[in-house]
Amino acid sequence: MKTNQVEYLTRESDLFQKSIHSIIKEPLMNSININFMSKIKNNTYTFNDDAVTSLNLQDQHAKTIIVAENCVLTVMKVLQDLRKKKHFVLDVGYVMKLPMNERNALRIELANTNNILIFVCDKIRNAKNEKRILENIAAVVQEKKTIIVTRKLLLPMITECFPNAEHIVNDVKSSLIAMTEESQKIILENATMLFQGTEIKLNAIIDDKSKAFVKGDILNKIINEETFVVGKLIINKTYDEIKHLYINRRVKKAGDQVGKIVTTLNNILDDIVLVTAEPGMGKTTLLTHLSIKTKECNPEIWIVRINLLEYSREFSKWKEEKTNIDTLEALKFVCQVMLRDKGKNCDVEIELEDSTDPTVACI
Repeated sequence: MKTNQVEYLTRESDLFQKSIHSIIKEPLMNSININFMSKIKNNTYTFNDDAVTSLNLQDQHAKTIIVAENCVLTVMKVLQDLRKKKHFVLDVGYVMKLPMNERNALRIELANTNNILIFVCDKIRNAKNEKRILENIAAVVQEKKTIIVTRKLLLPMITECFPNAEHIVNDVKSSLIAMTEESQKIILENATMLFQGTEIKLNAIIDDKSKAFVKGDILNKIINEETFVVGKLIINKTYDEIKHLYINRRVKKAGDQVGKIVTTLNNILDDIVLVTAEPGMGKTTLLTHLSIKTKECNPEIWIVRINLLEYSREFSKWKEEKTNIDTLEALKFVCQVMLRDKGKNCDVEIELEDSTDPTVACI
């Protein structure tokens, strides 16, 4: 609004008239572009320069296919690279749901536009009808600067529909560490997760090493402030019914005359503890209570409860194969337990190796 420095935006200004003309000229493309851009928070979060330049979006490439782990995150990087270049982002899955007359109108708009076109091929199927629609779109934009963002599963279909794509790149830098330090800080400070039933800020459990594992769909959910759940609840139905009757227990080591009252697992300093008592004396109740109280004091701790009777088959296999049960083998077993769904076996292969820190094992 400063005199002689900028043009004040009124209905009579050239800028306003050009914007209106653009919307009238390409109404469907503008609508689809706005629809997809509502999913992107590119004004708040940004990727670092290395992550953006890794896409290698050079001007001489008329057609580029980017294989993405998460299409929304990759589009964010593409938009950073294009900066002030005129472009449209078109969700092909959304286009395929349009009535035929609107798809025909869209093809006319595509044929007449001079903007860079970014096609997002994410939530589509490799069906005959959808492939035919995509082929029709590809034929219209054959001579235009086009960037196609897709998933690995759809790559054969995309390359068949866009046979003149001379540049195919895999976007492998979509983790939290690929973002700018400022964006990382904002994300970790604002994002929350339900960790074993407790809502916790992400920065309480994510350190510099684990940032690299926050990527793809999980990172996109975090950016969009979606709540996600990690770990099973510690509490069980039996404890929930009698917790109001619970009295703090006193435990003692073998040979001691007087024990000590424990209120959390932090009160127990030994690395390995065997809790023994007659059946029905409340061993399970004690461990459940201590676990819950420990989580209240230290919500970032992951407490894993394992019923060894459920894993007798694994132990028998160890015995038959004479497996050497060292620290790494024990950690692999614990990781399998943590990843296992209720009532389902986990077929994930876990490989561990010693780190330079003797107190840490790396997955």
